[in-house]
Formats: sequence, C-alpha cells, structure tokens
Amino acid sequence: MTEPEPSSPIRHIEELVALADAFRRDHPSVTGTVTTHKRWCEPARTFTYHTHIAVSDAPQASLDRVADLFFRAADLEVQPWYAQFRGGESRPLAETPPTGIARHQLALSSFDVSLKHPRCYRQLVCEAAPRPDLRVVSLRSVDVDWELPPRTVLARTLEPTGDVFEWQDGVLHWHHICTTPGVGLLPGRLDRAFLNLLRRLGLDSAERATYRQEAEGFRDWVTQRQGSL
Repeated sequence: MTEPEPSSPIRHIEELVALADAFRRDHPSVTGTVTTHKRWCEPARTFTYHTHIAVSDAPQASLDRVADLFFRAADLEVQPWYAQFRGGESRPLAETPPTGIARHQLALSSFDVSLKHPRCYRQLVCEAAPRPDLRVVSLRSVDVDWELPPRTVLARTLEPTGDVFEWQDGVLHWHHICTTPGVGLLPGRLDRAFLNLLRRLGLDSAERATYRQEAEGFRDWVTQRQGSL
C-alpha cells in the first residue's frame, strides 16, 4: 500500500501545533494527569494518538532545554522519559533547513516494544519555534540508505508525529502525537489492517499504556531535574 505523500516540514509543524492548540482549547484545566485521545487520520488511513501531560513549577528555560534533548534524542545514551529506548544515532543534513525550521537531521532509533525484536525507525527530525511559548520537534519516517542494527525490524511513523512543548505560567505542557500504521508483525497492508482492527475494537490497551508510561516518565524526569533544566 502506498503511503501518502509527505507534506513540507513546516506544514507538518503547523499541523502538530494545530492539534496541540485544539487540545488545550478543549481541555483548558488538565494538569498533572496523563490523557490520551485517538482520532482517525484519513491521509494516513490509521489512528493518531495524542498524549498530554502538564508539569507544574517548571522554569521557562526548560522549554528550550527539553526541545533540544528531544531533537538529539537518538544520540542519547538513555532517554530519561522512555526506558524502552535501545540506542540510536543521527546524521546531519547538508541542505539548509527550509524557512521556519530552526534545524533538521536524520535519526535512527531502536525501541523495545515487547516483541521478539526491537523496532527501528529511520526519521527526518525537525525543530521549530513557531511562537515564543512553543517548541516543536517533528518526526517522519524517510526512505534512506541506512542499514538497520542487527536483529531489529523496521517500523514507520507517518504525519502527524512529533512533540509539542508549551510553557505557560510556570507549567510545561507536553503533547506527544504519534501516527504509526503498524509494528511489522504482518506483511504489507495486513499489518495496518490488523492494528486498525485492534484500535477500532478498543483492544489497544498495551499501546495506550506505552504512551502513558512515556508521559509519566517525562513528568517524573522534568520534576526531578527542575533545578537544572
């Protein structure tokens, strides 16, 4: 099955910001607890999951610091917010980032998703600051000549996928938005159809638990590091 044509990096950023803004309008008082919502994304022909957590008493400087770490996430020894990270690396791009994008690079990251082999993502990573109170790191799978680590299986993310960080009145909001068509369990379109069926039937508790654990890890990490963020 052919995947939808990717939009421009800045259009992808704008879509992520629109989703985050819409969530904040609909849930203006959500703080402290993790919420995950899913919606059908027609261009991707699968569901997009939107997870939000708000961390109180966060310094304003944490906005840039957190966005920087997420942009460089593939190069970290560990990702403090996501224990399932199994390593990765990044590659610079020779091209100048397009207007509206502060920086971009390619990243290869592997994760333990409780299957026989870790899943590996080859992605274009872009960072932008569309407003003074916002930082965005977008992620989109790309087809590049980059060998996967041994005993890993390629998985993909589609648009919209990324992280939106918003600082407002001492509260750091994190929106983790993820659109993935499958996890490489079955060949081709069968993988997407199987995962969509599980999601439609509400049999996605394991997937939701992953997003919840990641958000709780982010909250705990930011809380513990507030003095140094």
